[in-house]
Parts: sequence; structure tokens; C-alpha cells
Amino acid sequence: MDRRRAVTGTAIAAVMLFGAVGAAQAQGAFGELEYVSKFEALSVNDRDSVKRGCPPGTHVLGGGQYLFSGFQTAVLTASAPFDGGDAGKQPDDGWKTTVDGQDGFANELTVYAICSSRQPKYVQRSVRMREEDSRAAHSVCPTNTRVLGGGARLPGPYRSPFVHDSAPFEDDEWEVAAFTFEPGTMVMSAICARTKTDIVSDSGIAPGQSFGEAFPACDEGEPVVGGGFSGRDIGLTGTISAPFDGLDGDSTPDDGWQVEMDNDEGTNRTVFGRAVCLR
Repeated sequence: MDRRRAVTGTAIAAVMLFGAVGAAQAQGAFGELEYVSKFEALSVNDRDSVKRGCPPGTHVLGGGQYLFSGFQTAVLTASAPFDGGDAGKQPDDGWKTTVDGQDGFANELTVYAICSSRQPKYVQRSVRMREEDSRAAHSVCPTNTRVLGGGARLPGPYRSPFVHDSAPFEDDEWEVAAFTFEPGTMVMSAICARTKTDIVSDSGIAPGQSFGEAFPACDEGEPVVGGGFSGRDIGLTGTISAPFDGLDGDSTPDDGWQVEMDNDEGTNRTVFGRAVCLR
């Protein structure tokens, strides 16, 4: 399919707000929050990684990406917090997304990081994957903490792995489901903190051989700090998973989470989006 993905009003607002590299601020129940992003045009038929670091003195709470692509012209192989090599040895320095482009399309990627003046806990789990393996796994937060964000890095060369679920599963767990043609180790991350959160869900229909969207929105005064997508079907692959700015007039993408998934199956599938909101 040679058309571009439809862009929603909230997505347009987010892209116009940030441009190539941008930042916006909000007050949260877990420190001062900053929403930052980075835009890049991607290579054709190749693998690209884009990082967006947090501002100095802040730590990543969650993140994601807006992958502007045609239907199945790109697959997501990693979306996770990263360690920038500082002395802390924690993946608290920003967000990194890796995309495999295909079918001759010039795709575009905006990576988002949601950062705080307070430092959360980072729980990482390694999951061994076999050849042609589909695997779902959970990363669980420490006792008395809540999950804020999470993600995964997948093993394998170009056009081998892809993510089809990455979302909060319970108040204290992050779930990832993925497939790879080549064996290797999937590294999952859950970002956790002692704070109060609400997990808000929304769903939409992805028609066969097309894409579907969902837009879980936080209540007023509860800024979004993370979110993800889930289809519970290997035929669904995630592309967009990012914060959005609603109609509150503050130009900060803290109002909810937008998700989009491609459906490779011939019949309708349900796309689920989940947002983690601070209260």
C-alpha cells in the first residue's frame, strides 16, 4: 500500500509543537516534568535508531515514538529507556527507538521522552528468545511501587524482530510481546516509583490489511507519564505510541496517549491503548 498513514488532530498538534527537537513542561505528583522530543527522517530499507536525551538533572519516566509511515513500511524493533554512559549506570538518561524501514518508503520518526526532576526505579529483565519465537513476558516493579513506563529492545538483524505488545499490564507490571526470526535476548524495562497513578484504557478497530488507533486520555490535572499499545495478536504490530496534547490550551503533550497498530490479518482486530496518569 503506497499511501501515508492518516494523521489525527492530536497527532498534528504534537508534531507542530515539537518540530525537530522540542520541550514542554508540566507540574506532576512526581517532580517537575519535562516533555522532550526529537524528529528524524529515516533511511530507506534500513535500520535506524533515534535517541532523545532528558535535560540535565532529570530522569526518564516514560517515552515512545510517533512513526509516520505507510501501512507496513516500517516495524518497531526497540522502544526503551537508555543509559547514556554516565556514572549512574541506570537507563535513566532518555528514550531510544529503533525502526526497520522496508518496501522503499522514506519513513519519519519522532521520539519522545518524559523526564522528571525525581528519579524512579528501573527494573530490567532479560528474556531468551529462540529462532522463530513469539514470546510474551512481564517486568514487575518492586513492592509498593507503581509502573510509570516501560519498553524493550529485541534481538536480531534487520527485518528479524518486531514488537506487537508493549504496555502497562497491571499497576505494577509492564508487558512486552514480540517475535523474532533469529535467536537472541530481549531486554525489557519497567520504570517504577512510589506514587499514585491511574491506568486509563481505550480501544479501536483495525480493519483487515489496514491500521487502527486508540486514544486513552487522562483526567484533568493528571499528567500522562507513560503508555503503550496492545493487540494480543501476532498479526498486529505497533507503530505509534506517544503522548498527545489535548484541547486544554497549554501546548504540553501531557493529556493522554495515542497508539496505532498495523493489522496484517484479513479480518478486523481490536487495538488497545493504555495511558499511565499521575494523580
